[in-house]
Amino acid sequence: MNFCYLICLALFIKPTCQELVWEEITPKSNPRIPTSRRDAAIAYYESEDAIYVFGGKSAKNQPLKEMFKFDLNTKIWTEVAQFDRENLKDRFSTVYGSKGDYFYIATGEGVDGNGKSSFYDDIWRFHFPTAKWEELSSSTTKPEKRQSGSGGIHENGSAFILSHGSNDDNRFSNTFFYDTEKPTRGWEEVHSGTNNYNPSYPHARSQQASTMVSKNKMLIFGGCLSGQGAGGPCPSDDSWLYDFYSNEWSELNRCSSPKIASAMARLPRGDTTVERVVLWGGNADSRTTLASDDDEDDEIAMFDSDKKEWRVKKTKSKITFPSAREGHVMVTTKYGVVMFGGEDLNNEEFLSDLWLLKGTSGDAADSEDARDCGRQYFNLIMLHGIFMFIGWAVFLIMGIFAARYFRFLQPLWFRLHMIFQVLGAIFILVGTICGIISVPSHEHFKFAHSIFGYLLFVMVVQQPFNAMLRPQPTEQGFNCGRAFWEIWHRWSGRLVLLCGVINITLGLFLAVAPYLVWILWLAYVGLWLVIFIVAEIVKRPFEKELRKRARKPIVYNSTNPYRISRGQVNTAF
Repeated sequence: MNFCYLICLALFIKPTCQELVWEEITPKSNPRIPTSRRDAAIAYYESEDAIYVFGGKSAKNQPLKEMFKFDLNTKIWTEVAQFDRENLKDRFSTVYGSKGDYFYIATGEGVDGNGKSSFYDDIWRFHFPTAKWEELSSSTTKPEKRQSGSGGIHENGSAFILSHGSNDDNRFSNTFFYDTEKPTRGWEEVHSGTNNYNPSYPHARSQQASTMVSKNKMLIFGGCLSGQGAGGPCPSDDSWLYDFYSNEWSELNRCSSPKIASAMARLPRGDTTVERVVLWGGNADSRTTLASDDDEDDEIAMFDSDKKEWRVKKTKSKITFPSAREGHVMVTTKYGVVMFGGEDLNNEEFLSDLWLLKGTSGDAADSEDARDCGRQYFNLIMLHGIFMFIGWAVFLIMGIFAARYFRFLQPLWFRLHMIFQVLGAIFILVGTICGIISVPSHEHFKFAHSIFGYLLFVMVVQQPFNAMLRPQPTEQGFNCGRAFWEIWHRWSGRLVLLCGVINITLGLFLAVAPYLVWILWLAYVGLWLVIFIVAEIVKRPFEKELRKRARKPIVYNSTNPYRISRGQVNTAF
C-alpha cells in the first residue's frame, strides 16, 4: 500500500526543483528599438512589468541620452519621452538602481563640447509614472567625478551606495552614502578608501561588476586595478562584500577567472530567504594577458549570501546561449535576471539583444555544480613576479650566502658568488622588462613599487661592474681603495638584497596575491632567515678557531686575490 502511494506521488506531483535556463527575448517588430550599446543603466519597474534602459556608449564611443522601455508581456520596445532633463548630461558607466517608482543614476562619463571625456559627480532620479527627471541635492561633501563606480540601491532600503571608479587622473577606493529618503542631507563619505598595498580592503579600480545584495550589503568583483597612478592586475579576480551598517569590507573566495566589464545581479528569491547573485560575462584579455581559458557557455558564477562564498553552476538554454560579451548590464525581475546589450568579444560589435536567465535563488542552489573554483590564467605581472623571485630570492641570496659562509672553499666560493650574482642580474633584467611592458608608458614612476624597483635595478647592475673595477690588494695587505671598495660592495649588496625582498612583498600586496602565495612566500623568507642564523652561529666559533691557528698574516696574490696560501686565514668576511 505504501509503495503504491509513493508511485502515485511521483506521477502526479510536479517537482519544484528547476535549473537556470537562458532564453533570448525576441521583441516584436518595432521601428524604434534601442541602438546597440554598452555600459548602459538598466532598471525593472514591477508595477508595469517592464525593463527601462538609459544611456550607454554607442559603437562610435559616444554617450547616449535615450531611454527605452521594454514591456515583458507584450515584448515591445518603446522610446520614453523624458521630461525635465535639460541639465542631465548624456552618459555611460553610471552607478544605478531602482526602488519603488524611482530609477536612480549617479556619476558617469560623457563628452564635453570639445569632444573630450567629461566626468560627473551628480545624482538623479527618474519617476516612472510621470517620466520626469529630478536632480537630487548634493552637499559640499560629494564624490570625486568618476565613471565605472560600484553600488546602487536595494528595493528594501533607502541607502544609495557609491564606491570605487576612476577618471582620467585617478582611481578611487572610497565609499559614499546617499539617503534617498532625506536628500537634503546630501552625500556622506563613509569610507575614505585605502592605498594599493593594504590587503584588508579592495584597492582602487574601475570596470568592476557590482550589485546590492541586500539593503546594507554590496558585492563587487574584478575590474582593472592598473592605471591613473595605481598599479595592480588588470583584469583582477578578487571579490569583496561591503557591509554598510558595520562599514567593513570582507574578501571572498576566488572563483571566476579575472575579468573586466562583467555584470552581476540578484536572482529573485522564489521560495527561499537566501539572496543569491549570478555573475556572467566580461573580458579576461588585456595588454598583460598571456594565457586564459575561455568560459564554458553553460557556466555561471553564483554567490551565496548565506554561506558568503562563490561557486560555479551549470545552466541550460532554451535554444542557444548568449554570445560572450563585456559591458552588458543585468537586472533582477520576478522571472529571473534580464541581460541587455554589451560588446561582443568575438567580433567587437555592439549589441542590443535581450536575454532572460530564468530561475530563482532556490533554482540556482539546486543546479548542478559545474567545476571547482579557479581558472587557468597567466599574465605579464605573474611572469614579472616569477623572474623577480628567481633573481632576487634565489640567485642573489645564494650568491651572498656563498660569499659569506663558503670562503674556506678556495677558489670555489668566488666562482659560486660570481655565477649566482650574474644569473640573478639576468633574471632581474628580464623581470624588469616584463614589468615595464605590463604598465602603460605614461604610468611609470607613479607608484612606490615601480619607483623602488627601478632604483634597485640600477643598484643590482652596478654591483658586477664595481666588482670588475675593484682595486687589487698589495703584498703588504689592504690599501685604502681596497678597503673602501670592500665596504661598499659588501654592504650595498646586503642592502640591495634586503630592499629587493621588501619590494617583492610590496608587489604581492599590489598584485592582490592569493593567500596561498603569501603563505609560500613568508615560509620561504622564514626558511632563509633560519639558514642564515644557523650558518652565522656555526661560523663564529669556526672562524675564531682558525684565527688562533693562523701563524701568518693574510697575504694576497695580486693576480688572484681570492686565493690564500695554505695555513692562512682569509678574515675578510
